[in-house]
Amino acid sequence: MIGLLRGAEGESREAALEFWNRIPEVRACCDDPETFEKPFAAEAYAFVHLLERYRRMWSVLRYLCSTGALPLAVRGVNVLDVGSGPGPSMLAVQEFYEALHEYASFAGVRELLVPSPRLNFVERSQTMRNFYSRFREFTGRYDAVGPGFSNFTGLDLKSIRAFHKRQNEVESWWDPETGEDEEIYDPVGAAESASRLHRYRLVVLSNFLTLPTDVERWREELCALFKDLRPGAVVVVLGGSGGKYTGIYQSATQIAKESRLREEDWASYESASKPPSDDVALLIKGSQHRVYLALEELAGADSLSRDKAWPDYWNPVPSPDARYRFSLRIYRRDRWPKGRRKRSV
Repeated sequence: MIGLLRGAEGESREAALEFWNRIPEVRACCDDPETFEKPFAAEAYAFVHLLERYRRMWSVLRYLCSTGALPLAVRGVNVLDVGSGPGPSMLAVQEFYEALHEYASFAGVRELLVPSPRLNFVERSQTMRNFYSRFREFTGRYDAVGPGFSNFTGLDLKSIRAFHKRQNEVESWWDPETGEDEEIYDPVGAAESASRLHRYRLVVLSNFLTLPTDVERWREELCALFKDLRPGAVVVVLGGSGGKYTGIYQSATQIAKESRLREEDWASYESASKPPSDDVALLIKGSQHRVYLALEELAGADSLSRDKAWPDYWNPVPSPDARYRFSLRIYRRDRWPKGRRKRSV
């Protein structure tokens, strides 16, 4: 991230200041998509949220694994991350399944030796998509990420499959003997190919439904997505807790029920998170503090504001006021695994 800010001496200073001054805006105006089209907004948002939201998603995946509800597939799990932002959920999903594969190989559990997940996303912001692409390149990740969707509004996977089927019912190929194009009509093959397209086993909506109007705005799209899921598929909804979020999750749960997804009481919490261990909190805050020190070096300590609009990134110790609590809802197509016990995330 700091590498993006370094340039000529004057340019580096101005970039560092713009990055730092963008932080209050991305924290206060995260519901406004125009915020993220501004210079360094995507980088500032990732600096503020990526590590903590990665941790949250990892804890949810551990939770699903411990209860026997983690989606698995012999060809690898298809994942759809709705409103992916800088991609913390996709990164956590990719690395969790890789860790699961390593464990299965070490322990000789053949049933868990599944391929890496195939990742797809819905993200409106081009700058967010660009950031995630650069971040993956910088970290050496060349995982299977699809082209993605740029807008959740109007997204209907069933219609996409129907269009794919129509487009592929007739296949043309050049016959060198006749010197003409030959056509093969194969509706069965086209139907089989279309039926596998955009079939997701894990859907993540992390900090996507942030306004009470969001659920009603996307009711039709949420219903279509939820109804499209096959047995064993899981939907994870993550976000803030209390206040406006209570009504948001109640509405989302109602849509899930209308779509015949199951929610068990052990799978949903208003405040699903406990504070992370000291080691995790220190790691996250320490990483943010190192970025702050680099910003000081580029811009000068006196140039970086330290009022209440900024968290105390200048302090390497986690703040007692840090908010670790978040809400979690999990819905599943078909029955939940038997013998489950209520667990804490």
